[in-house]
Amino acid sequence: MKEIKVDIIGSCVTRDAFEFIEESKQMYKYKINNYISKVSIISLMSKKLESEYYIDNTRITKWESKQIQYDLKKDWFDKLKKSDSDVIIIDFIDERYNLYKVGECYLTKSNIIKNSAFKFKGDEKTYEIKRDLNLSIKLWEDSFDKFIKELKKLNKPIIIHEAFWKNEYRYGKINKSVSKKIYFKNFLASIYYIIFFKKGKFKASISKEVNKQNKILMGYYTKVNEYADLKHLIINIDYKADMGHKWGIAPFHYEKGYYLNFIYYLNEIMSEIMKDIK
Repeated sequence: MKEIKVDIIGSCVTRDAFEFIEESKQMYKYKINNYISKVSIISLMSKKLESEYYIDNTRITKWESKQIQYDLKKDWFDKLKKSDSDVIIIDFIDERYNLYKVGECYLTKSNIIKNSAFKFKGDEKTYEIKRDLNLSIKLWEDSFDKFIKELKKLNKPIIIHEAFWKNEYRYGKINKSVSKKIYFKNFLASIYYIIFFKKGKFKASISKEVNKQNKILMGYYTKVNEYADLKHLIINIDYKADMGHKWGIAPFHYEKGYYLNFIYYLNEIMSEIMKDIK
């Protein structure tokens, strides 16, 4: 069975699927070489931060620190140039975060940036940019053009995982394969949702955010369609979010069937790519 090496620029909606390979119909073995996450394409394509800054690395994991460095130093492409991956998979779920603008540098206002007690030490003014503004959308589209131009230099197939947020969730058994702290938090969240909200429906404020983010994502996928040579992984079955997901309940933490279907469609795409190579 051929092993396929993968680079991911995206989020857990792609990364988590590879945990279900053993349960899927195995056509290929997959190995993740690089996983670049919690960072916007706008940030990746902007200039690196020249100002001095402070990060408390005791408050974040080594993996989280690594993602922040991609955001600050913009050295992600050098990393991928050294990778022997066979394919690059991209998703846009982490484009949900607002941005910081410091001079000519853009940074992603991710949860790990906030958790790291990140602070600028320079004199330049810092602006926060919301993602639903027309200016932000145009900035993303321009950045995506540059982003794809760089990735094509690697001469590797590029797959766009067209993922969306979900308005409904299912009551799955809470996954115990993570820390006790996360398990306990998930357990409390389940009780909260069972008591206070209509079964299987996110509260109104979350549903409003889901609809807003999906509208933005749809615009991104329309932009992607300008590039005919990109592959698209689309799951049309209406799966739900999963209250038992190991990372906790969220509109982009899906039920198991979604990830199994992801692997199924990925196998099909890879089979087509292998035929083209032959």
